[in-house]
Amino acid sequence: MPSWMQLAATLADNTTTPPTLYQQGSYWYGRYRPDTRIRARRKCLGNVSKTTERAATAKLLAWVAELELSEAEPAVPMHDLVNLAPERLHKTGHRFMVTLEQEMADDIRKVTSSEVARFLEHQRAAGKAENTLRKYARELKQLFKVAMSDDLLEKNPVTVQFKTTHKKTEPKPVNIDPAYFEAVLEQLPTVQWRAAVASCYYLGLRRREVFDAKLPFLDRDRMSLDVWSNKTNRMRVVRVEPEFLPFLYGYPPQQEKREWLTMPPTAYDMGHHVLREACEKVTPRARFTWQDMRRNRATLWRKAGHPASAVNQWLGHSEQTATDHYVGNMGT
Repeated sequence: MPSWMQLAATLADNTTTPPTLYQQGSYWYGRYRPDTRIRARRKCLGNVSKTTERAATAKLLAWVAELELSEAEPAVPMHDLVNLAPERLHKTGHRFMVTLEQEMADDIRKVTSSEVARFLEHQRAAGKAENTLRKYARELKQLFKVAMSDDLLEKNPVTVQFKTTHKKTEPKPVNIDPAYFEAVLEQLPTVQWRAAVASCYYLGLRRREVFDAKLPFLDRDRMSLDVWSNKTNRMRVVRVEPEFLPFLYGYPPQQEKREWLTMPPTAYDMGHHVLREACEKVTPRARFTWQDMRRNRATLWRKAGHPASAVNQWLGHSEQTATDHYVGNMGT
């Protein structure tokens, strides 16, 4: 065990980046900046009343030796971790890596909570919603959790302080009047567009799912439709309302491709424009969107007494809170 004088001499000899022992309040703290790091690191070394200065110095030297050993290991670039992440984490990790300094991206150990906070502020300034920022924080936390399991990080830089606390801005409640919806259908240009809009209103499909749905997946006996969702990357079963069947029976299926709706390739991008024009021909003040029809169907299903779990499955939500958000906005 080295003596107190030897410990003090060791601190004095380290002239390049000398570690510092200081007292703050009732605690001993050590401060040290390795040559390979930009920011200095700090560590609490114990309570002053319970730890002598010599014992705190010994802890400081052990901590410095541990840091120098870890810094001597080869650096792991940030993109190595991002490339091995799942697709949903890969996108967020790549977006996070783009906003970092090059020196930070070259060594994942240099990423601290400051970089995470700077990334979230950068995304907030870019106009991202608070829900999106919370999603980024959750996915980054999962990403760095993998780095901790591989001993690349001692502490996850994403902490609870990055959970945004704000008053949620809820969308305005939307209730689509059935008579108004029927009038809008009459203003749509073709039978195909009427079937597309009706499928979103009666089945609660997403706009992309409307144009991707295929006729062979329809089970007319069970009144259900199998729909593949690109958003969730999985198949789900959707309830088919009886009011929707006239639109399906009146539309001749294609024998070759067996497609449900033979729409042009630009139909998905034209969807908002076509629906808005039809609504303005009836009453511009009461117009609705494709998402409004999906929200309205969720509320009608809950009012009809269907279980929340079933409605959640029909809508294709990964979490029940998303369905509750839909129904809650409708005044139920």
